[in-house]
Amino acid sequence: MAKTKFKTVVSHKDGSILIETIYDKGKQQTNLAICTGSKIEIQKTYKTNNELEIKPYRSDHAFLINDVLLLSQEPVNYGSVDKLKKTIQVYIHKYMDMDSAFEIIATHYVLLTWLYDAHNCLGYLRIKGDFGAGKTLFLQVISSICYKPLFASGAATVAPLFHLLDDIGGTLVMDESDFYQSSEKSLIAKILNNGNAKGFPVLRCEKTKNETFTTRSFNVYGPKILASRGRFDDDALESRFFTFEAGLQPLRKDIPLKLGQEKTDEALVLRNKLLQFRFDHFHKEAQSVVPNQKLSPRSEQVLSPLLTFMNKSEMKIVIDWMQSKERQAQHERGMELVSHVLQSVHALLSNRRFVQVGQIREHVMNTYGDYYEHPLTSHAVGRVVRNSLHLRTQLKNGRYCVSDSEKEKIKLLVKRYGLE
Repeated sequence: MAKTKFKTVVSHKDGSILIETIYDKGKQQTNLAICTGSKIEIQKTYKTNNELEIKPYRSDHAFLINDVLLLSQEPVNYGSVDKLKKTIQVYIHKYMDMDSAFEIIATHYVLLTWLYDAHNCLGYLRIKGDFGAGKTLFLQVISSICYKPLFASGAATVAPLFHLLDDIGGTLVMDESDFYQSSEKSLIAKILNNGNAKGFPVLRCEKTKNETFTTRSFNVYGPKILASRGRFDDDALESRFFTFEAGLQPLRKDIPLKLGQEKTDEALVLRNKLLQFRFDHFHKEAQSVVPNQKLSPRSEQVLSPLLTFMNKSEMKIVIDWMQSKERQAQHERGMELVSHVLQSVHALLSNRRFVQVGQIREHVMNTYGDYYEHPLTSHAVGRVVRNSLHLRTQLKNGRYCVSDSEKEKIKLLVKRYGLE
């Protein structure tokens, strides 16, 4: 008689059947919640048609004991989606001070995490601000009601995250500042670049027991909640984030300064309701079309799954917010170009009397080319020189040039832009 094969899981799909490990922290006990259509059963094990025995995640695992991974205790009725949304938003508002648009975004991002594997792509949620701006609070409050939140801030290096995301999935929660080495930041960028769409695993070379090396692929797709002090250099990566700018206004006086057992209990109640929400809606066809708005293709891509359970009023608020963020990003990109052109003119004129606009363009591309998706033209650079920096150009041998007579003006501009 063949020995039964078994697999320990946090979650599993057997065709249309959804299987989730549930965890009773008080009893130190795990079970499987098995959803078949509208029927939900709680069992210790589950056997698939090919005789694979599915077992729940170990109750004595350090991840569960130390709250590195948070699970539901049981599926609980939530009434209606609107009622569930309201409960989530009230919970977020109680502990976080953010504008109404981002409260809506955060609420629907929580819902999205519980159905993320039913979508093909998604964006990331982020709080950005200096120390003392409430970034840790944001991570604790929002992520504790997300689907399988995995707190990565305790990791000594980034490397284990590839295995954890591939084995457990769910919502990765991390503070970028915990990983300060450039090599670690590049690995984080790799996870973020490959993790917002299905079908883009990360390939890594690993040593085997036989001291040889093999290439392994890691599935890093899934929702991610980040805290950071600044932006990423890659504009394409930046466009994947729904970002809350913290510390720009005084904190509401009713915000608790410490999180206690009350918050922990409220989060568990919500996770229980959200597990039922996952069972109810995973197999339902999701809305995936952004109303006809003037948004970039990337914004439409990351916004589409977030709109699934929004009403028209919420959609309008969030789309207006997205359009505002796009205008701000366009302005910042324009200011970056002005800054790059100014620094290039300043550098080139340090040892010559004239510098051609074409030479300025070449210096900008050689020095800052990674900032731009497409090569700059001399016409675009000349427009910045004349219209943004207000430097006088003159024809010399058939080429437009900036002369060293503009040096004093350039010095003032460098000081004004804080580029000294």
